[in-house]
Formats: sequence, C-alpha cells, structure tokens
Amino acid sequence: MPMTRFYTPILLLITSCLTMASCVSTCDIFGSNRNPSFEDKKVAVVSENNNSNGLFSGREETITHISHGTFETSCSGGDPRLCGLFVADNQVGFIVVENGTLDVDLDGNGFAMVSGTKLNNKLSGYLAKLNAIENEIDHLDFQYISASLFTGDPDGILHREFQARCQELIKSRNELQTEFIINNFDNVLGKGFFIQLLNEKPTPEQKAQVEKILNKAPKSFKADEEIQQYLHRAGFKL
Repeated sequence: MPMTRFYTPILLLITSCLTMASCVSTCDIFGSNRNPSFEDKKVAVVSENNNSNGLFSGREETITHISHGTFETSCSGGDPRLCGLFVADNQVGFIVVENGTLDVDLDGNGFAMVSGTKLNNKLSGYLAKLNAIENEIDHLDFQYISASLFTGDPDGILHREFQARCQELIKSRNELQTEFIINNFDNVLGKGFFIQLLNEKPTPEQKAQVEKILNKAPKSFKADEEIQQYLHRAGFKL
C-alpha cells in the first residue's frame, strides 16, 4: 500500500491547523504622535464598563508606550466594539476595535483620529465635524470675552449676538449627534454614542434628542439590555 495514503490525512490536518492559526482575529494598531507632551506616555485602549459611572473605565484591551513619535500594539479582534483611547490616563478619542489594521493619528492638540476600517473611518468623519463645531464655540467664547474686556457691552448687544450664535452652533451639534446615532442603529457606533448621550447632563435639548432617536429606533435597538439599563438610569421609559 502506498505510504502517501497514510500521509495525506496527516498533511490535511496540519494544513488545517496552520490555516486556523493564521486566521486568528486580531486588531493591529499603528500610531503616530505630533504632540510633544505625549512622548514616552502610556497609550491604552479601554473597553466600556457598564457597571461604573464612566463609559470607558473598564478593562484595558491593550497597552503600549509612545516612543520617538510612534507606537504600535495589537489586541483581539472579533465583533466590533467601541472603546476609549487614552494617553496617560486622559481620553484622547474613540476607537472601534475590530479585525484589521488601524492607523491612529494623535494631533498637536492631543486629539486622536483613527482610520483603516469602515466603522473607524465613519467615526473619524463624525468626530472631525463635531470637533469643528466645538472649536467654533470655544473660539466664539474667547472672542466675546475679549471684546467685552476691551470695548465693554453696556447695551448687551454683544451678549445677545454671542448667545444667538452659540444657540445656532449647539443646535447644529445636537442635530449632527442625533443624525449620527440614527444612521448607525445597526452597529456599535449607534449604541455607543446613544449611551454616551444618555450619560450627559439632563437638559430639555438632551431629552428631545433621546425622544427623537427612540421614535426612529427599530425594536431590536430598543430591546438591547444595556440600552434599557441606561434609559432606566437616565429616567426614560420605553
């Protein structure tokens, strides 16, 4: 009997094992840093912990350090999960941990943008728009304070103009936030940022956002156990 008849099953088994080993789900992260104060600091990807007050205060998925303006690490992939990205215990952004290779850019202001997968690209696009609105609000606030100090505002004209523009920007921010959650009901971004919204300080605007989202949300989204827990904590009823 030819010996190959005995070797063939063994070779097939070895090949199968090697294939399975090479297909282990991993998330490889490569980062660059443009903020000098971050050099030699710890970088951590932290999962959410729904039993605590902080959204991202759970276990550390992976840890590394910035060296010579770069860093790299990896962690288990699998189903996408929204995590916080931290440098020296300060959150600098968000990251969707999933199978694939991710590029992290830490800019000079200490904010992180992540790209490399569909969800992370979508997330970065959203955060860029959100940060632009937040930066404009901060700049407007600085302009108002400066103008008030130098020229005064005895008739309150500057204050009214400032308040009107601020309200416009806050409305734009809320609409962007609401639209983003609605457009991502079917993935971790919608769920994660809806929970983040529920963790914000209660205001009439926040309540209106939550109600609009719930009115448009599919049953599967509202039936999620974690979402129901956060809705209950925030005082909302389905």
